Amino acid sequence: SLHAQLKRYEEQWTLFASDLEIEDNGIAMTLPRLQLERGRNELRLRAADVPLEPIGTLLARQATVPETLRAACAALRPRGEIPLLHARIGDMDRPSSDWEAQMRFADLAVDSWHGAPGVTALSGYASILPRGASVVLDSRSTSLDFPDIYRLPLRFDELHGSLGVEWDSDAVRLDSGLLTARGEEGTTKVLFGLDIPLQASDFGIEMDLLVGLQDSHARHRGKYIPYVLDPTLQAWLADSIGDGTIEQGAFLWHGSLLSDATPLRTVQLAFNVADTQMTYHPQWPPVQVGKGTVIIDDSSVSVWAARASLFDSAVERLSVETRLNASDQMTLDVSGGVHGPASDGFRVLNESPLAEIVGQAFSGWTAEGQLDTELAIHMNLDDSAVPPRVDVATHWRDVDLLVMPGNLPVQSVNGEFAYSTTRGFTSRGLTGKLWDETVAVEIRQRHGAPENRYDPAVTVVDIELDTRVAMADLRDWLQLDVLDFARGSTAATATIRLAPGAPPLLSVDSELAGVSLDLPQPLNKTARETRSLHVALPLARGPIPLSLSLSPLLDSRLDIVDGQVRGGALGIGEPPGPVTEGQLRLAGRAPLVRVDEWQDFAAQYAGAVLPGWLA
Repeated sequence: SLHAQLKRYEEQWTLFASDLEIEDNGIAMTLPRLQLERGRNELRLRAADVPLEPIGTLLARQATVPETLRAACAALRPRGEIPLLHARIGDMDRPSSDWEAQMRFADLAVDSWHGAPGVTALSGYASILPRGASVVLDSRSTSLDFPDIYRLPLRFDELHGSLGVEWDSDAVRLDSGLLTARGEEGTTKVLFGLDIPLQASDFGIEMDLLVGLQDSHARHRGKYIPYVLDPTLQAWLADSIGDGTIEQGAFLWHGSLLSDATPLRTVQLAFNVADTQMTYHPQWPPVQVGKGTVIIDDSSVSVWAARASLFDSAVERLSVETRLNASDQMTLDVSGGVHGPASDGFRVLNESPLAEIVGQAFSGWTAEGQLDTELAIHMNLDDSAVPPRVDVATHWRDVDLLVMPGNLPVQSVNGEFAYSTTRGFTSRGLTGKLWDETVAVEIRQRHGAPENRYDPAVTVVDIELDTRVAMADLRDWLQLDVLDFARGSTAATATIRLAPGAPPLLSVDSELAGVSLDLPQPLNKTARETRSLHVALPLARGPIPLSLSLSPLLDSRLDIVDGQVRGGALGIGEPPGPVTEGQLRLAGRAPLVRVDEWQDFAAQYAGAVLPGWLA
């Protein structure tokens, strides 16, 4: 019940009241304590435990209150409590210009209004004058709600700092000092500003928000990434950066809060990250970032890493960029230098979309040694039908290469090798050793008509190795003792042909200068004579058909399984016939054929392989 007491001292009247109940059109409010003092031309008010919600409702209904204030009270729905209120009118003849108020507020809550943030559980102190106010915040378990920016309120365990507010007939302006907030992401520093127009404006409410944090877990970055960003960009950001540390981070919003006013604002985020995994595309191997920087500028993202790794290789100058192209599609560009084991280069080749582009030709190859690589990738994130554009330039340093299937060792490879989805394969100064002989490597391509340009679906790639070959090394590599009839060494060109849809094909061409052939007449030759040799065999698993021709007289085919000759056919002056397992068939015409010489040849060189045959 109401208790009141009126006192007078000289010209000052003082009213003390407790449990004062006020009701207007069903809205009730109780003031536990109220004190009014009236002096000569001055009025003072003191109150305690003043509830805000009924005051806001009452103000929204009063016709004598300006329309703008009534609309704001209705939209903001202020809640909470004023534990202590002091108000003073210094000159009753000028009440609108000579007044002040101080208050403590607790658990203040307002709804978002035209994009301006809503708040909950805000506590602190305010000093209000006719043209502005100063506010000191000291809050616990509070939240800021930006429904046009973030889907969830920003929640903080603590929030403290100072705000300044100014207003006139045109606008209300709010600027903060450096606010300190603490949440699950750690300690953040905040600068905040609002410009609320009271007149019609094309910009609406404008906000400046700058948030800085440090030493936080990377998973908390999503708290400050607004959903107004491009959806593809949001998805990429959510998936691209893994666990790790945000050493420093910042979020900036500058401009209009209108939902359809993207050109009227700037949204930027920046993070210095450490020890995190960068998955720039799900189909490409991720990069481990030791230290890097992520910058988001509206629809663009830039990632730079001073220190990163890919498998066991070091990555330098890592750059990841996303941006919108002319068709408003999100694109991704990745570039950097990679230095490390050559085996990592083949892992990237075989564990990325490059395997679909160049096929499985290199899937079984292994390498030991060092590889320096410059890589550039361009991808369309919105349209998977657009093929990626890839440029890879490698420098090989003493790499030992094993071509599989085939078990062909090319050692001490040095030089430059490059691949481009637009130009194909190229090489420069590429050398190595094959069976201890120096090899010069050249890459050649044959494109399909009529475009006559590189197309991974039709272009045939030849890797040519010019070297000297000892017949003993060739025999041991093929595991064919039957080739012991060839002695010596000669210059030769070995070619590994990579044709789309077919296994790699190895061919060897030579004039056999320096090689003697202990063959029956008329195929025999001395080391000084020359004769054109062509050998071809696919580098594939399972049975291997080996073709051998000695121009102009001999064409042959041997079927090899697990290093053993299972059958063969020789044609003298004509193509060889079909191969029958367990037999060596000889057919054709020659000026002189000595059957006894062929029998002796078979007994000496092939008897251990196919005993008892000659058909």
